[in-house]
Amino acid sequence: MKNFTTIRKLFFFTIVLVLSLELSAQQRMQQGGMNPSQFQPIGKISGTVIDAQTSEPIEYANIVIYKWKDSTVANGTVTDQKGKFELSKVMYGRYFMKVSYIGYSTKRFDSLTVIPNKTEITYGLIKLRPKNVNMNEVVVQSQRDALTSNLDKKVYTVDKLMANSGGTAVDVMQNIPSVSVDADGGVAVRGNTNINVLVDGRPAALAGFSGSDVLSQIPASQIESIEIVTNPSAKYDPEGTAGIINVILKKNSNLGVNGTLMGNAGTKGRYNSSVNLNLRGDNFNVFSSYDGRFFNMSGGGTTLRNSSFPSQNGNINSTLDQNSDNQNRMNNHSLNIGADYYLADKEFVTLSAQFRFGDMNNGSTIGNINYTDPNNIQSQFNRVSDGVRNNSSGNYTLSYKKTYENKNQELTGDVMYSQSSMNSDSKISQLYFIPNQTSTLQRSLSDNANKLWLIQANYVQPLGDWGRLESGLRSQIKDLTMFNDYLNWDYSNQMWGAGNLINNNYNYKEQVHALYGIFSNSLGSFTTQIGLRAEQVFVKGMSYVTNQTYESNYFDIYPTVHLRYDFNGLDEIQLSYSRRIDRPQNRQLNPYEDRSDSLNVFKGNPDLRPQYHNALELGYTKTLGKTSLVTNLFYRLSTNLISTISTLMPNGVTYSTFQNISKGKSYGVEFVANSPITDWMRLNGNISYYNNSVDDLGTLGGETGSYSWSARLSSTMTISDGFIFQMMFFYSSPSIMLNTGGRGGGDMGGGMFFGGSAAQTKMKEMYSMDVMVRKDFMDGRLAFTLRISDLFNSRKFNTETTGLNYYMINTRKFDSRIVNLGISYRLVDTKGKMMDQEKQRRIEEGYDEL
Repeated sequence: MKNFTTIRKLFFFTIVLVLSLELSAQQRMQQGGMNPSQFQPIGKISGTVIDAQTSEPIEYANIVIYKWKDSTVANGTVTDQKGKFELSKVMYGRYFMKVSYIGYSTKRFDSLTVIPNKTEITYGLIKLRPKNVNMNEVVVQSQRDALTSNLDKKVYTVDKLMANSGGTAVDVMQNIPSVSVDADGGVAVRGNTNINVLVDGRPAALAGFSGSDVLSQIPASQIESIEIVTNPSAKYDPEGTAGIINVILKKNSNLGVNGTLMGNAGTKGRYNSSVNLNLRGDNFNVFSSYDGRFFNMSGGGTTLRNSSFPSQNGNINSTLDQNSDNQNRMNNHSLNIGADYYLADKEFVTLSAQFRFGDMNNGSTIGNINYTDPNNIQSQFNRVSDGVRNNSSGNYTLSYKKTYENKNQELTGDVMYSQSSMNSDSKISQLYFIPNQTSTLQRSLSDNANKLWLIQANYVQPLGDWGRLESGLRSQIKDLTMFNDYLNWDYSNQMWGAGNLINNNYNYKEQVHALYGIFSNSLGSFTTQIGLRAEQVFVKGMSYVTNQTYESNYFDIYPTVHLRYDFNGLDEIQLSYSRRIDRPQNRQLNPYEDRSDSLNVFKGNPDLRPQYHNALELGYTKTLGKTSLVTNLFYRLSTNLISTISTLMPNGVTYSTFQNISKGKSYGVEFVANSPITDWMRLNGNISYYNNSVDDLGTLGGETGSYSWSARLSSTMTISDGFIFQMMFFYSSPSIMLNTGGRGGGDMGGGMFFGGSAAQTKMKEMYSMDVMVRKDFMDGRLAFTLRISDLFNSRKFNTETTGLNYYMINTRKFDSRIVNLGISYRLVDTKGKMMDQEKQRRIEEGYDEL
């Protein structure tokens, strides 16, 4: 309560400070003879675009100017019949301009500056060369900038990344700064896996799947960009302490019939194919895509655990030696279909559906040896499992969008229904060697289903010189059913029968209803955004095994503040604050006692309460010529943290549950650099350092901490026209990390405590390198790609864990060095003229709202 009071005081102090700064700025403007109208756009840029060979004017060429600091679109138009263009009402500042047309090489103009004594810029004749002309020199094709920084998010354009060749969204994440991927494919932002995964701004819900599971289901070839929102505004769902990963899928909207066909084949039995098509008419756009993935995967590892327990005759020492081998085969299909219908020039509706279905056959063998010394083996057995998991999901969305004459005025609405299911059937046998006893055979059945309704609306109203006001509402209704059954094989009667295992039948219902408002204002170089979100939550859980019902209803508010100051259009500083929540998940609340693993017994706690987090970030962007440097400092204070309480018994069995007993904090710094070294080579790099600590307030083991740093370097080189080489190197330092126990383990929860003390894990260093070459033919329509992931086969996960009564060493390795060959072909309809409606859409596309 004390922490919340402090944060509340800080929040109101910040609001007063912001208002004082704005009032002071207005007074200075009035005293200096200035008024807000002086910041109105008054610049003008003009020119004529012609064919470099024929000198004929090019009609409908695209002219777009971008802000130099963050590459967001500032203005745009198309040329007329004489090839002429004029951009008016251009704000003071520094820009760069791109001139492009289908079949011609794009031209880029840097250092475009509009200042009071230079408001009109004329380029004269701009000559575009056809791409099929052999100039006997390297032609560098312009691409969208890889990183765009907005007020509350960073947007990474990934449609040209090497991971798109046969990969998934998880592979793409390995190329995103501040994002890391562990041995199980778990995705973390700044070391925290508690992330909220969205697809096109909507929840990506699958029954029984985590956010990382969802990302592994999305083909990389369908991804346009990735948005990383580490400190979201009040518009976003406050769930997820690490923030939001929003995956933006491709949706072609070019005129006529267009599309892309792709096929990939990789070593060790990995194949996938995809098709993207669209048909664009006068007032409609129909789009669809299909992706099929057929993968074989293998991995393995070792565990060596030494434990010691006191007894009347002194300590009893024992060792557990485990070896594991895993073989999986995955078949997944993804189908998207939808249509846009334009009711008017600035008003349209979209109806879309996404279907995903597939299966995974998994088999594993774990060899277990328990001994007090190598000559005194107490037990030896193999645990062999063989099963299949089926999953299917369908998302149905109806969207509406209307824009007005003022491009900042907008009304949007969405209604989405999602249903998904996952069922599995596994047979697990335990084959005993020492002592010589009858083997056991167990069957594990599960059937999970999830239904989700989402209704949301958002309206943006410009307020003239005062700024703009954005408001919205959102209701999300979730219904999750979990059913697990465990059967023992009766050797006497040769049939499956109920054993002494506890079955699970649990239903979880959650309703979240929210209202929010955001006020934004720009005054000269100073931009402010202040938001407030209010949420009412209703939660109900029902255990049909114990015949008990658990309910939790609560109301919370979530303030957000985003401030930005722009230095001469080149450099900027940002400060942001948000309050967030991490609600207990159904797995944590379910009171069912899971004994499916004989060495690890797990039970949920229906009395858990939400975790709360207050996050503060400070960022600075520096532009040096064509080089951009970004520095971010972040701090997060967490209360009511959920901790995993585990006890290792003398018989080697671990019992685990959850409790709210901790508080925590995390802080760190990250540096991101982006620079073109030459006309044919660009480098991107980042370094991140972060520290997490948890304090159980004296209940168990006191305070424990973790730290880590990582570095990533990527390079793109244009060897010749249409011939590109990419390289990505990743390094993660040796680190100390917490065994956290939130959503499946691995997020910033309250730590894992063994019998009264916190377990601490040391992660050894890890590094890897991926390389790719790509060659384009037929004016870029046909492309061949060769990608090698983990070139040195060095992506290994080795850890050492120390806890009360035990010390453990783990090694993990999975298929990571894969050679993949891909081919893609683009279908482009270049016939006909561009319609006025399409011209306007292209001009307005990409505008940053603030």
